[in-house]
Amino acid sequence: MFRAVAKALENMAFMEVEHAGSPPPTASKEPMGASLLIHDPVQWELTLSMPRRLVLDIVTAVYAMPEDEVAEELLHDLLAELLNTIAGRFLSEILRPSETFTLGLPERCRDAMGDERPLLTWHYIADGLPFGIAATGPSLAGLNGRLKVRLKP
Repeated sequence: MFRAVAKALENMAFMEVEHAGSPPPTASKEPMGASLLIHDPVQWELTLSMPRRLVLDIVTAVYAMPEDEVAEELLHDLLAELLNTIAGRFLSEILRPSETFTLGLPERCRDAMGDERPLLTWHYIADGLPFGIAATGPSLAGLNGRLKVRLKP
């Protein structure tokens, strides 16, 4: 997951991403979230949770616009697009070349790494701010024999 996240943020906003190790303390009172269903080859939901400040920093880097001109809708759209990009990169990295995947459409969600207990979580820091991604779903069993790598947080 780290490569997918790092490449997405480096390519979109020229931001460096670091592993946070354990879940860092929340750095924002204004968290934002996006979720995305993976339909095939396994039924999962990925949730991306970021402080609003980090999303705003990404938007201003991507669109080269002043903060005071950024609409709230643009923040949500960029967060959704970021999650979509990360999910596609991640699945391309872990699945064998012969495997295909199907994604749903990203949706807004409250700041949560999902209401369910996640199967996997990943915690990172970008621009000095912590954020996380969680995968929830029935199990990893649907991926048996389809992976080219071992999944780890």
